[in-house]
Amino acid sequence: MFRINKDLCLFSPTGEFFATAYQQELSIKDSKTLDEYQTFTFTDTIEDFQWSPNGQLILCANSKKNIIEIYSLKLPNWNCKLTEGSAGFEKFTWTPNSKEFILTSDFNVHLSIYNIHTRKNTQIWGIKSSIKKNYIINNINEKLAVISSSDGKDFIEIYEIKNWQLTRVSKKITTIKNL
Repeated sequence: MFRINKDLCLFSPTGEFFATAYQQELSIKDSKTLDEYQTFTFTDTIEDFQWSPNGQLILCANSKKNIIEIYSLKLPNWNCKLTEGSAGFEKFTWTPNSKEFILTSDFNVHLSIYNIHTRKNTQIWGIKSSIKKNYIINNINEKLAVISSSDGKDFIEIYEIKNWQLTRVSKKITTIKNL
């Protein structure tokens, strides 16, 4: 029997591991034997977590306290800890390269892209806040599309994931349905 917070249990992308969260403890188990592989202790209660696409890292979050911690299965003594500022965050997602993750701030004020190796933070402002899904990542071409809003007009901005440079901006979008 496993003790877990809410529904916080996930297989790794490769299916090799099974992770569960209970209060502050993140438990990684071998998915074939369910033997304990690694245990990590988060700063506060784990509210959500997500495996990196390569299955080597796991991001834990507590959005009420604006805390993010990332743990490595290959380097168990390494971790990356981040406390998001006053804007807080609503959701997060990994980028395809497993080196960065994207935080959507509370009220969709901006996106923050954090590189866990360089600790560089890139922000994209002006995202459209009235729609639920205001960005999407194309894993094949490694591009990020963001629906932005400026002066009452909506646009689609395309960013290169390798350097987070804006490469294209669409002409004004006339209607956006709530996705």
